[in-house]
Amino acid sequence: MIFDEPTAALSDAETRRLFELIARMKARGTAILYITHRLDEVFEIADRVCVLRDGRVSLNAEPSRVTQPEVVTAMVGHAVESNRDAYFFDGSDKTPLLKASGLSGHGFADVDLTVAEGEIVGLYGKIGSGVPEFTATLFGADRRQAGSLEINGRPVDFRHPVEAIAAGIGFLPAERKSESLLGPRTSAENLAAPSWGVCRALARSSVVTRRLRIRAGTTR
Repeated sequence: MIFDEPTAALSDAETRRLFELIARMKARGTAILYITHRLDEVFEIADRVCVLRDGRVSLNAEPSRVTQPEVVTAMVGHAVESNRDAYFFDGSDKTPLLKASGLSGHGFADVDLTVAEGEIVGLYGKIGSGVPEFTATLFGADRRQAGSLEINGRPVDFRHPVEAIAAGIGFLPAERKSESLLGPRTSAENLAAPSWGVCRALARSSVVTRRLRIRAGTTR
C-alpha cells in the first residue's frame, strides 16, 4: 500500500486514526510505502527511512540509527545549521503596515498580529486551526466578529475583497481550483478579475464587457 503525503489535509485526530489503520495493516503483513516530508511521522511509524535526492538514494537506514538532522542533510545535500537568530526581524521601530487586535471570526478568536515593512510572518496549523479563516478575514472574504484591523495605522473594515485589493492586499487561497479561478473564463479574464471592482475602465454598473476589457488593455 502506497501513501503519498496522506496527512497533508488531516487533523490531529484523523492522523492518529490513519496511523492506527497503518499499524493494523502492517500487523497483517501488508508492505507500506509512506511518502512524507514530515520527519516526526517518519520516526514515529517507519521501520526504515529512505531519502531520494536528484534521482538517487542518499540515505537508507533504520530510524533508530539516524537522527533528524542527518535525514535533513541527506535531503538537501549538505549540513543545515540551526541558528535561531538567522531570520530574526526587529520591526519595533517601525509603524506596522498591518495590525490586528483581538480579531475574531469564524473558526478563530482573539488574535493579535502585527506585520512591519519588510517583515515576513508565517502562520501555520492543521485543518481546523483557523488559519485559512483568519487570512480570509484579513482580505475581507469573511466578516470579522470582533476586534480591529489597521493598515498603515489607519483603521479599516473590509466588507468585500474589492476594498482589500484597493488597499494593496493580495490573497492566494489554499484551494486554488475552487476559490482562485473562474473555470469557464479565459486566462485574460482571470488575470483581470481582481481589477473588475476597483477599475472603472473595466466595470460599469457592475457589468464587465469585452469592449471595456480591450479598452483597458487586459484583453486582445
